[in-house]
Amino acid sequence: MKEPMRVLFFFFVLGLLSKNHLVACASGLILSLSVSKIVNISSNWQNVFFDAGLVFLIIGILLPLASGDISIEIIYRRIFSLEGLIATIVGICSAVLARKGVNLLKLSPEVMVGLIFGSILGTSFFNGVPTGPLVAAGIAALFIEIARLFK
Repeated sequence: MKEPMRVLFFFFVLGLLSKNHLVACASGLILSLSVSKIVNISSNWQNVFFDAGLVFLIIGILLPLASGDISIEIIYRRIFSLEGLIATIVGICSAVLARKGVNLLKLSPEVMVGLIFGSILGTSFFNGVPTGPLVAAGIAALFIEIARLFK
């Protein structure tokens, strides 16, 4: 087994053991695609899967609107409440952090290993919940920038 496949298998097993089904599913899918040779796994596919993941994430966010679970009246009342305004500001901040995360992951994709490992540790030992890698990478990028100021 080649080294990249061993790393993916390691994350697959860690994902299963830590009950982080997203990590287990993603690493298992990449392993399956690679072993079956259906897709030639290369860095060219990284942007394709990255964009596809973002599309599915946005679909998940928009589904309650499309299904009618949330009416225009509720949206209006929620956005202009104190909680809604705070959530809007946090949404803006997380979008900016996610942009920093995208840039960090494109420049240093190896950072993803630490993010996944940290997510597994956080969910396994600290009762955490897996978060999106873009915002996690954005937070990492912010901390890296701060650390470089003191270097």
